[in-house]
Amino acid sequence: MNSFESLFASFGKCTKCRQMIPEIGNLNEDQFKFHWRPYLRGMPPLHFVFLGWEPSWPTWQVNSEAEGGFNEPLQFAIRKFLASNVSEVRFLITNMAQCSMKTGELCSSTREARFSACSDFLKKAVQLAVDETRREPTRIVAIGWQPLLFLKNHPRLLQDILHGDKLHRITHYSPRCNPHFHRFATERNYEFHAFSEAMRGEYENFIKYGEAGEFANYWEHYAKPDQSERDLQRIFKWKYEFEDFRFA
Repeated sequence: MNSFESLFASFGKCTKCRQMIPEIGNLNEDQFKFHWRPYLRGMPPLHFVFLGWEPSWPTWQVNSEAEGGFNEPLQFAIRKFLASNVSEVRFLITNMAQCSMKTGELCSSTREARFSACSDFLKKAVQLAVDETRREPTRIVAIGWQPLLFLKNHPRLLQDILHGDKLHRITHYSPRCNPHFHRFATERNYEFHAFSEAMRGEYENFIKYGEAGEFANYWEHYAKPDQSERDLQRIFKWKYEFEDFRFA
């Protein structure tokens, strides 16, 4: 078992949140539990570490060995637009808090405390991801504002690893951000239309056949009305946001 595998295996054994956060301690395993392993592709040093918030609550039965897919449009965008000068981009998508719970008031009110409880896991993951010689940089990318704000409010957490390297951010893929993606595409309507025409077929092939069919189950969701447009709007905006930190 490699170091990342050992780290991921330890997540389901952790009881910090239940011990440190009274509101979490009162929840049963049908309300708060480790379900999804982080998504790792490639061996260290990694090019990118993406930081989500907390894993979604599964809508079907899974076990603790299941790997989280996070977001299919993001998976495509990472492979398509980042590290174009290497044969294969090496990256990790993980979360600031590792256990799943349903979104809502309790999730929001305990988020910072859960981030804190899992901060040692985050620090270890970043340590494993980076090149200690610093000859090959690792970009740390927050998905949405919450991870970025937490790290800025806790600068010592990663300072010995990153040595002052900039933290980056992209727009979160949550449906709540649909207006942001839509507005960005609408303001660049001609360019977005051309982008969609050029990218749609490649993205659809990625869903159906990419990564040995890893994302094929998403096709049914993608086929819903307006979903293809929403996905392409996300990919379009992320392409711009990636310019801040992609490798030339």
